Amino acid sequence: MFIRAAQAIGFTLEDIKSLLATESGRTPTCGSVQNLIETRLTDIEDKRKDLRHVRKVLTSALQQCQQNQKSDRCHVVTELQAK
Repeated sequence: MFIRAAQAIGFTLEDIKSLLATESGRTPTCGSVQNLIETRLTDIEDKRKDLRHVRKVLTSALQQCQQNQKSDRCHVVTELQAK
């Protein structure tokens, strides 16, 4: 249950291994856990930025499709094929 709970809040399996015990077999300190949390928060913020960009591109593509519904060829597909 611990592993699933930790994964649900964004920890990787490698993080979870660190959370379960240090090399000496002791419970990790708050400082080391804090570092893991900060790393995951940075990852999440990076993903949010990427998703905002994807959302902007898809919104623009949808608007193009809605404006050009009657054309013979989808402008979005043409642009993707050119890349």
